[in-house]
Amino acid sequence: VGADDVERSAQTSATEKVTLIPALQAKPGVEVRQVGVASTISAGMSFNQTRPPPLFVEVLAQDRLTASLRLAMHHVLAVAAARHPRFFLRAHNWREEAWAALQGVLEAHTLLRQQASFAEHFYALHRVTANANGGGAGDAAVPSPKPYIDASKGCTHVVRRRLLLSLLILLFPAYIRAKLDPLLGADADASQEENDAAREISRRRPLATRILRLLYRGSCAASDVAHLLQLLLYAFGLSPYASLEQRLLRFELRRKPMS
Repeated sequence: VGADDVERSAQTSATEKVTLIPALQAKPGVEVRQVGVASTISAGMSFNQTRPPPLFVEVLAQDRLTASLRLAMHHVLAVAAARHPRFFLRAHNWREEAWAALQGVLEAHTLLRQQASFAEHFYALHRVTANANGGGAGDAAVPSPKPYIDASKGCTHVVRRRLLLSLLILLFPAYIRAKLDPLLGADADASQEENDAAREISRRRPLATRILRLLYRGSCAASDVAHLLQLLLYAFGLSPYASLEQRLLRFELRRKPMS
């Protein structure tokens, strides 16, 4: 290939770029930046297009991750306590509190650093305020998303309040249910039906205890049904919130931008 052919090819490429730039500038939502001879084309896509919400299966997966990690830690402590009871038996007896402490550290770290819970960060998701995707469909410029917990400007009152509320909802419902299920849930009936004496004791249980069990199981069932309905609303595109936690705290999940 001669030098003349290379020069003609370069001129043809430059002519095509010059012809392409006005055509791109005429399209809405596309910004063209020229730096010297090179041209950089960056699509000014909307927030929902560049950072779409997670899929239904992704929400289910990240929702089950924390529960799976809790069971894994319980198994590790059970095996360690069986082999070395002198060192790990006490930790196994306080396994729910140990998991709550470990989860609290993980959740606080990821909420402050990654704007997401540990499970959400594991699936490359982050939290944004519910009104972060404002702007109409015909707006030329879409505002950038606002993180739900933005600690870049310091630990302000809003950051501390949102962090505390997020930790309370992430930790305490699961901890309270894990402590009450062996006493009032279905696990209590399963453990008491091992022999006839236990069944006789359960028949003589005070009326207040039976009412308390019915109330606890009813509240748990109502909570599970409410979570399921909210998840179905999200799956069919009827709600931007995938959980009751998101609706209560007013945040949405979005995929993290590609680095």
